Amino acid sequence: IINMMRQNYTLSIGSATAEELKNTIGSAMPMNSEKEFEVRGRNLKDGLPRGIRISSTEVRETLNPVITQIVEMIRETMERTPPELARDIADQGLVLTGGVALLEGLDRRISQELNVPVITAERPLFSVADGIGKLLDQFDSMKKVLVSVGHGVR
Repeated sequence: IINMMRQNYTLSIGSATAEELKNTIGSAMPMNSEKEFEVRGRNLKDGLPRGIRISSTEVRETLNPVITQIVEMIRETMERTPPELARDIADQGLVLTGGVALLEGLDRRISQELNVPVITAERPLFSVADGIGKLLDQFDSMKKVLVSVGHGVR
């Protein structure tokens, strides 16, 4: 997004602005109602502040190569998955976690392209922390399945 703004609009924006733009109007698939966002940054021609309106379509087109990479990485991982786990994925689906899970339509795009159900975790930004919290709550019963690198649990 930062590079697109520089190349297409000679406008310099920071990572926080790019993140806000992605979170506000970014999507992985066309929206029912496309949106616009007022982006403010520094004009690279004269160094002065400037604002422009950007469409969700343009942001989606900018994000598309990264989204395609994500889908392809999931596909490659699924191709190497043992048959039993592949069956579980086909039946129960995938759960998206992390910040990318918040991108509108990503779940639908992955589901359409890979033909598996996909849902977004209830709290995708906190999935790792929530999981570790549950693990610690059940630590004694989980000792047998926990293995640290090469040493086992003590």
